[in-house]
Amino acid sequence: MLNLNLLPPEEKTSLAWELRGRAVFAVGTVVGIVAVTFAILLLPAVFGLHFSRIELERELGWARVAPGLVSPDELAAVRSANGLAAAAIEMAQGRKDPAALIAAVLWAVPAGIRIDALGYKSDGQTAELTGFAPSRSSFLSLLRSLRDHPAVAGVSSPVSNVIAESDIAFSVTLTFRP
Repeated sequence: MLNLNLLPPEEKTSLAWELRGRAVFAVGTVVGIVAVTFAILLLPAVFGLHFSRIELERELGWARVAPGLVSPDELAAVRSANGLAAAAIEMAQGRKDPAALIAAVLWAVPAGIRIDALGYKSDGQTAELTGFAPSRSSFLSLLRSLRDHPAVAGVSSPVSNVIAESDIAFSVTLTFRP
């Protein structure tokens, strides 16, 4: 291929400087846009932190200036409430999560069985499961899968649930393991 360059050297230099200038302008524009964007997005956060710090310093100043602002009775009430909250947290940590138990029970339900309601009792140990089974065998498979589930300690089903051969509207009481 024939390589012809018909530009004189001074025009080549001028063209190179113009291309460099355009590249510097493009990079500068991108950096400027990014800087303005960050400034617009971050300024509210900076001002928010600044004003929060000022408010906190003012509150601390009030606490230093007037330590008797809170009466001993109010202080005792707050300490009592904190103690009750700590006791409630300890009690809640000892309980099982009812949502996890209910989800585990619902996963154990065989195909073809419709669950209409699952009532979780406030004692934390029992739940009532009501629904519809198309046949006695599907209902018995539900009872078997519930009895075999590790979270369930006991399953109580009235005899009336197994009298019908098909279209069984059932009610079962579940007892969970502690």
